[in-house]
Amino acid sequence: MKQVGIITNLEGELAEVEVQRHTACKKCGGCGLGTKNSNKVKVKNPVNAEIGNKVYIDMADIGVLKAAAIMYMIPLAALVIGFMFSYYGAQHFGYVDTKELWGLGFGFAFLIGSFILIRKFEPKLSLNTLYGPKILRVIGDEEIIEE
Repeated sequence: MKQVGIITNLEGELAEVEVQRHTACKKCGGCGLGTKNSNKVKVKNPVNAEIGNKVYIDMADIGVLKAAAIMYMIPLAALVIGFMFSYYGAQHFGYVDTKELWGLGFGFAFLIGSFILIRKFEPKLSLNTLYGPKILRVIGDEEIIEE
């Protein structure tokens, strides 16, 4: 997934890039809840671009799909596993009348736990080159930009 942005800040090997929302996004919410027309992202800067440069940034499509799977499938699986585990556990231990409540309670507890774990490991995942975007090249002023 390639996009064009303008560098607004530099922090070591990372650059903060303001990216205009792509027309293909359809305000999906992935770039800040669909409220703004632009988004600031931190990207790797292997080309040593400077503040104010217009740049192409890229994130591998497989990385986008894997990140989406992590953010959506893991919490969903945790919800289902938590529900099933406590539903049948409550039934096994004799709480037949309230097994649905136990299932819901533990299902949501597992869901919240999965979000906490994802949040905890997010900084480590963002350093992975598969999940993190990087600057491909600086764009000259005379270049035609295709989006």
